[in-house]
Amino acid sequence: MKRVKALVLTGYGLNCDYETHYCLESAGADCERVHINEVLNRSKEM
Repeated sequence: MKRVKALVLTGYGLNCDYETHYCLESAGADCERVHINEVLNRSKEM
């Protein structure tokens, strides 16, 4: 079965990103933490 890909946003005012990352990986997702500015500046594709 193919693993689900998940993107966890990080940055000021965004809380629990480490906990969310841990939970998603524990559930079997391929997870990556990315700062919100990387998404807004389009330096990181979703």
